[in-house]
Amino acid sequence: SKELEALIWSGDTAGSPASLCDGFIKKFLADATVIDVATPTTLSAANIVAELLETTQAIPLTLKNKGKQAVKIFMSISAFDLYEDALIAANPALYAYDMAVIKKQFKGYEIIVSAGMPANTMVVADPMNLWYGFDLMDDQKQIEFVKNPLAGQGKKSNIVGSLKWGVQFGVGAEIVLYGTGS
Repeated sequence: SKELEALIWSGDTAGSPASLCDGFIKKFLADATVIDVATPTTLSAANIVAELLETTQAIPLTLKNKGKQAVKIFMSISAFDLYEDALIAANPALYAYDMAVIKKQFKGYEIIVSAGMPANTMVVADPMNLWYGFDLMDDQKQIEFVKNPLAGQGKKSNIVGSLKWGVQFGVGAEIVLYGTGS
């Protein structure tokens, strides 16, 4: 699961080692219609709120017209940790008291913490505009059950197979990218 999520965001078929597919970040960077935040920087607790503000200000009207419920902010675990640090610094007592009930959101947009997303990266999009798919139909004949593939594993069995995997998006002009996937 963790490896697939990293593939979704950071896959790079030209990387070393090569990924199974190109991820969203590489595809966003290659699409001139995707809205790039002009001055991405290394995120910190001191600047995360300002950078989130700059990112949400770049949301195009066509995406805003879908409503805040349809638009999500995807961010890395490290970026969200910085955001929490900024909230704690702004109001430590209230945040510490209500931490369990505070929603992951900024300006009414839900924040989706994406474990596979690289640090210093955020994406604003309608999740219905981001797609991933895989194909197991052609590979069913290649699935194997391997018993005890490693010495000392006891009665452990593994399922070995392959799959085709890919990600894509619909409308680049309705996606805001902060950062370059670094």
